Amino acid sequence: MDMSSPPAIAAMMRTCRTLYRDATGPRLLLRNGATLASSDACCSFSAFMFAGVPAGARFTYLRALTVSYGCFSEGATRALFGILVHSDLALESLTLHDTEDVLNSRAHIIDDNDGPDDNDQPSTATASPLLVAFSSLTTLRHLTMSHIGSAGSSLLSSLRSPLVSASLAFDAPDANWTPGGPDAQNPIVCLARAADTLEELSGTGFNIAPDVVRYAITYPRLRHLSARYSPALDGAMPATAAYAHAFPALTHLALCAGASAAPAALDPFAVRALRTTRRTNRDDQLAYGTWRDLRAVEGTVADVYALGLACRVPELRLRGAVCGPDLAEGWLAAVLADVRPAALALTVVVRGALLGGRERRVLARVFRGAGAQGVRALEMQLLLVPQGADALGRVLESVFCAVRRLPLRRLTLTFNYALLVGSAAHLTVYYLKEANLEHYACRFREAMPGLEEVAVRLTDRLADADRWLEDAVRPSGSPTDVGSESGEEEVMQQLAELGFGVTYGEEAW
Repeated sequence: MDMSSPPAIAAMMRTCRTLYRDATGPRLLLRNGATLASSDACCSFSAFMFAGVPAGARFTYLRALTVSYGCFSEGATRALFGILVHSDLALESLTLHDTEDVLNSRAHIIDDNDGPDDNDQPSTATASPLLVAFSSLTTLRHLTMSHIGSAGSSLLSSLRSPLVSASLAFDAPDANWTPGGPDAQNPIVCLARAADTLEELSGTGFNIAPDVVRYAITYPRLRHLSARYSPALDGAMPATAAYAHAFPALTHLALCAGASAAPAALDPFAVRALRTTRRTNRDDQLAYGTWRDLRAVEGTVADVYALGLACRVPELRLRGAVCGPDLAEGWLAAVLADVRPAALALTVVVRGALLGGRERRVLARVFRGAGAQGVRALEMQLLLVPQGADALGRVLESVFCAVRRLPLRRLTLTFNYALLVGSAAHLTVYYLKEANLEHYACRFREAMPGLEEVAVRLTDRLADADRWLEDAVRPSGSPTDVGSESGEEEVMQQLAELGFGVTYGEEAW
């Protein structure tokens, strides 16, 4: 039975009294959690959960729950409320898609437990019942929320669970953040109750009050931060010193602007603003301190330039393509001087002029700078575009001229020809596939005696090209993930039948 699919388990429980009463069936059905994406699903699932023998026994097996779409009927809202406030429920993982629509589902529910015990907790008398119910959860360790608006922000501020990880997307389409100010989208403030336990934080739409550098809240265990912010909000982000103070033990950082801030699209005013942000961040770090244990940083050249990091970072992974503005404005050189990495990963678009002229010489000059002299491992992806696909040998010669002064021990070159597939550059693709890549690797070893490992590879994976060209971190927990967690939606319509629509399973038989 352990190997059976959820529909098969549900079918067996419907036809066998022993399996219906035994704990094995419910435990297996709920082992990967449940997904509720409609009013019918909420009502059906509630009937299943309350049909256990003894009453409430099935709640002990529910550890993960996903709720999405919202706008539930009054009956569905009551059903979900009853599940969430059950005394035997011990959820560890909660995912809310379309958070505002879920939390604003309403029903008239009288809660005898409402009272002044905790002034920070919402009451069913004034707030949405589902906001009250979700706020009452005390066992959550992993939280994912998308389309967060004012209701979602209220939930975060009132949640009392010892969270270990949180993925938050402050991207509700109709959200009005003015009453709460920037801190309504500030995870430092919103997650204050989980400050002592939180270890990983990711998301999108983060913001911060522009005049605050040292919050009274610190997260001593947070190690990984991966977030996207909108530079159009109020100019407060990226707030390097504020984040360094709030997350002092951070080891991995990816704090990126939205895709609209791609370097090639920056006008003179945006470039000036970027420089001002960088200067402010560096001044604040000198005044208030910065990270001591940061191990890896990820972002576009412009992202890391704006951060103005005042600490050494062993690993630097640059997203997007190194292009004209990055070199012409000196951003890449400044970034390398800031963090002085030992391992560097970047991508270069191979088009007609990039590695054959001025930019190749500028790149070589950057690699001769003091900030690059600690680089021992280099991963360079060469993204070939139809307009400039060149002979493999000539491209590798250009690469060699750019990197030969680096004190490398490991070198990985990856030719990505995904954008050539189906184009007129089919001959280039043919020669790439026929090339003796090990021959070129040997030539690098001979020309650079310090190299210990050299690899020259080919790939046509468009996903790799997308990853490198992407200008911001993908927010986790997007609505496109709905229903993918466990396949429980296939079973929801059958669950009500397992309880036969009554409160207790014994009466159903």
